[in-house]
Amino acid sequence: MGSGAVANVGKGSETVGERLRRLRSEAGLSQRSIAGPGVSAAYICRIEKGDRTPSVKALRVIAARLGVSAEYLETGTEQPDLDTRDLKLSEAELELRLAEDLDSTEKKFRALLREAQEAGDEASETRAQIGLGLIAEHRGKHLEAIKRLEAAAKAPFVSPLTHPDVFATLGHAYVVADRGEQAATLFRRCLEQVAGDSSAPADRSAYIRFATYLSMALADLGDLEGARAAVADALVHADDPSDPYTRIRLYWSQARLAAMDGEFVAAKRNMGRAIALLETTEDRLHLARAHLLNAEIQLASGDTEDAGEQIALAEELFSGKEEAQERAWFLVEKGRWEARSGNGDAAVEHARQALELIDEDPPLTGRALWTLAEGLAAEGRVDEGLEVIEEAAALLRDETRYSTEVLRAQAAMLEQAGRVDDALAAMKTLANLLQR
Repeated sequence: MGSGAVANVGKGSETVGERLRRLRSEAGLSQRSIAGPGVSAAYICRIEKGDRTPSVKALRVIAARLGVSAEYLETGTEQPDLDTRDLKLSEAELELRLAEDLDSTEKKFRALLREAQEAGDEASETRAQIGLGLIAEHRGKHLEAIKRLEAAAKAPFVSPLTHPDVFATLGHAYVVADRGEQAATLFRRCLEQVAGDSSAPADRSAYIRFATYLSMALADLGDLEGARAAVADALVHADDPSDPYTRIRLYWSQARLAAMDGEFVAAKRNMGRAIALLETTEDRLHLARAHLLNAEIQLASGDTEDAGEQIALAEELFSGKEEAQERAWFLVEKGRWEARSGNGDAAVEHARQALELIDEDPPLTGRALWTLAEGLAAEGRVDEGLEVIEEAAALLRDETRYSTEVLRAQAAMLEQAGRVDDALAAMKTLANLLQR
């Protein structure tokens, strides 16, 4: 066999062209969508008809777009090393879902990435990049996650339907990295792909999932009207969804929107519904997150006692293995509850611990500084607290969810310091912000 071409070796009676046409049809891809450098749609058409024998390069390009190995596309069977690599990737992906030893899992993905790159196995390379991207986001390394997941999302066999976590995680990384417009654009594109040409998407759960993600991204951008429209769009497709997580996401989105509108009764009601559904599952992590978000809403509404109960429930559910950013979120909310309960020392300690954990997350840094400021004020160190909360307000100025609340806390602190005129000026700024 020459180095420039590969013979039509079939598995059974299937030729390379027939196999290519079958795999492309199964993946729902057009000839144009699997074309690439040096491999045109017309060339692919001739291969499928049996008029051309694909080169080694063409096999690699086409196989990568189909999500199979070049060996399988050529012969219908896998080489032993490819079978082994596929098995190792599957094991690493399972370990990632269990999240028991991320250091070990990351090492496996890095080794598999190098191996796949050396072998020219682009499908396995993409899977390894996805694994490393998800781990990076889990650890709060948002820019690394964006780089890896953007590359993986370009593979034709990676779509919002086949790999929803890739797009959900990429969107979250965009939001945290202060690239909310990109998150909204990504989720709109996901909705278009999930819906296809139909007004009634075949996978309603996937459609609702990305509609709620779009709602959250728009809300964080301050586009509450667009966020409400996205939730309304999701509700159109939510008649008796079989997946409880579909309803949980809807309740969660509605709770966040209600809290941002100051409708705390509605926010608490929707969070209660989400929590009730999560309690029917074995998902302790999401249940802990729900209690923590509920505590955040309770604190925003001024209900310190109920917030303490929600924080205690979240603390019982967290395993201690959660990511650093999530631990920081917990410390921020617990610290704020402690400050408002008169325990300034503990609030300051928890805020400082949170700041040590935070990486590449300006909004969470702003919230941690806000908690630190309230803790200092609770200790009687109001002037120090005012310096810190000014820094926090600057970081949260463009964060719709927190900008008004931190201004309210700053005004209260100014009043506590006896700076009445400054407090009134802060309240005027708050009133103007609320009016907008």
